[in-house]
Amino acid sequence: MAHVVISGTGVFTPSEVITNEELVASYNAYAERENAVHADDIASGIRAPLEMSSTAFIEKASGIERRYVLNKSGVLDPEVMHPILPRRSNDEPSLMAEIALKAAHEAMAQAERAASDIDAVIVAASNHERAYPAIAIEVQDLLGIKGFGFDMNVACSSATFGIQAAADMIRSGSARAILVVNPEICSGHLEWRDRDCHFIFGDVCTASVLEWGGAPDAALLTKQLIAVVLVAGAGAVKETTVVADVVGELRQAARRNNLPTLAGGCRIRRATPLENRGRADVAKNEVAIA
Repeated sequence: MAHVVISGTGVFTPSEVITNEELVASYNAYAERENAVHADDIASGIRAPLEMSSTAFIEKASGIERRYVLNKSGVLDPEVMHPILPRRSNDEPSLMAEIALKAAHEAMAQAERAASDIDAVIVAASNHERAYPAIAIEVQDLLGIKGFGFDMNVACSSATFGIQAAADMIRSGSARAILVVNPEICSGHLEWRDRDCHFIFGDVCTASVLEWGGAPDAALLTKQLIAVVLVAGAGAVKETTVVADVVGELRQAARRNNLPTLAGGCRIRRATPLENRGRADVAKNEVAIA
């Protein structure tokens, strides 16, 4: 099995911070103004008044004390209540690409990899500022990376899906090294006028370099384990020596030990290092094999 490693990581956080105290003052000023404008409807019961927020409410609901944003002046202005992000010309890098570069440079430096060492770029984020062309292609061009690139949007799991996709492509031989960046500008999508969610998100970008790490450590693939295997449906218990602690290796070991019903499901009841066999103080791990 191919051995994939994360050889470098980077993070960009904006310089501007909004504290809970600032956020509450801004939201409450907005809520008071709205309640005053609609006072007659509120008095007649046609409209419910907007509830006030508080730092205690925010911290109890989320545990969050502050958040980083690209622009706080617009968010905290009761007349605006959203970040002020100037439109950029086609000759300028997009905002997502700009913050992606800062995290990417840090990740590549940590991995000691140049643009020529990277085969692909994946931009995985919950929100994208445009559908196409892909932000990944722009990041590729700005960094001087050849190969291919694409965007991914899997909501809050975008970063994990991006890393998994990169690892799978490296294992399959499609690439040697892949840069995964996750530029999140959530402040531009958050409803700052909603008491129940106005405190949740901020802005950030993370980056990871994934690459081929060579063959796995032989010790990981040849570690002798004693396992008690319970074959589903048969009710028989057979003690056998299996190789490695990787599911794929366990499957192969079970086949080598003539467990034909493995396809129907079996459970490695317990597995311990061979040298610890018989020791009562060794914890027994239970690993399910689908």
